[in-house]
Amino acid sequence: MARQVLRRRPAFRCLPDVPNWRLARIRHARWCVAFLRSLQRLGITPTLSINARVCEDYPRVAQQAKDAGWEFMGHAYEQGPIHKEPDQKAMIDRAMSVIENFTGKRPVGWLGPGLTQTLETPEYLAEAGVKYIGDWVYDDEPTVIRTPRTARDAALYGGVERHPDDDGAAP
Repeated sequence: MARQVLRRRPAFRCLPDVPNWRLARIRHARWCVAFLRSLQRLGITPTLSINARVCEDYPRVAQQAKDAGWEFMGHAYEQGPIHKEPDQKAMIDRAMSVIENFTGKRPVGWLGPGLTQTLETPEYLAEAGVKYIGDWVYDDEPTVIRTPRTARDAALYGGVERHPDDDGAAP
């Protein structure tokens, strides 16, 4: 934490550091409320990159996003690098199914945790119905990724987020 309520010399750090943890929590909560109000005021409907397990373990949080009309974007079943998944395809299918069952709509976008993936990931995602991927941050413009099903990539580079139209037309 860059700034602390109570400064202590490094040799005397205490855990739990309740005063500083509380300050961070208050700052984040206030920022989040202000950010959400700004989105609402501007009429912006965000895309939520969400681990599917949130729908199971924290349904109240996911329900608020659903009720607000946010688009749900797949972000794995639970947080962890995809390249270390023993059965990547099964995890992607599970994540997509959990989100679809919760929202009533299958996600069309994916952002892997930590932008991790393998060379097989785009094909697994295309098979799962994903139309755009946010993991390939090498350009600000969308790029077609060639797989047998042709998944698409959305650049999320430098805060820019774009994805192709749902009708499959080239950007």
